[in-house]
Amino acid sequence: MAKKYIYSEAKVLNEFVGALLKNLIVNRRSKTIQKLLKNDPMIRKYDAQIQSITKDLRRGVEKARKTDPQLDKIIKGIESGKYDK
Repeated sequence: MAKKYIYSEAKVLNEFVGALLKNLIVNRRSKTIQKLLKNDPMIRKYDAQIQSITKDLRRGVEKARKTDPQLDKIIKGIESGKYDK
């Protein structure tokens, strides 16, 4: 018979879930992880939403760069690594 484990401390649970998500993100190129992500409908739905939002944000930033030369200069500085320490 399977045993159920109940964690009463949220800290332990948060650390576990955080470590799990971090490993999923870091190891996303792994074939096993890719298969799991590809077959899970919820993850596919969220991935599609993330891709759509990212596309919209990039489009908005490019449009803003064309209309605001000062913003374009700032973004070019960030892209060139001017502000990296």
